[in-house]
Amino acid sequence: YPGTYVVEKSTVRLSDIISRASGFSNEAYVKGAKLTRTLTKEEFDRLKIAMDIAKKEVEDSTALEEMTIGESYTVAIDMEKAMANPGSVADVILRAGDVISVPAYNSTVKISGAVLYPNTVAFDPKKNWNYYISNAGGVSKDGLKRKVYMVHMNGSVATKGDSNFKVQPGTEI
Repeated sequence: YPGTYVVEKSTVRLSDIISRASGFSNEAYVKGAKLTRTLTKEEFDRLKIAMDIAKKEVEDSTALEEMTIGESYTVAIDMEKAMANPGSVADVILRAGDVISVPAYNSTVKISGAVLYPNTVAFDPKKNWNYYISNAGGVSKDGLKRKVYMVHMNGSVATKGDSNFKVQPGTEI
């Protein structure tokens, strides 16, 4: 049952809200669940200070000048662990304004960045990241194959060498 749920006590967790919503539908891709959180005034102020410092430290701050601070950010969550172990560290404590999104299964992998032909390819669990890069024409002359990273549907980011550096349905490389 999707909807708005009241955070009526000081500690409400992911598993509490999912239980109130009567669990997941058959179409839910639980691994892709993510949490979107609204910035507090204090968080916004800290980000603004950090950006100002970064602009002073960087010689060419052109890219930083174009950056803006949004109103929200993604909190990478592991919904499977949260539901399997209520009250654990994976079972994130929620606050007012949080939005939990549980997408449907996405059977594709998106390849973007410094590749010859940014593309979207059908997910194959037997293939690794090299296969997907090849399906985007390979790394462009400006690209660095050693700097490849993945953004998973739940908002987590994995770089080469991480235990989470494994292509999943809905991943963007």
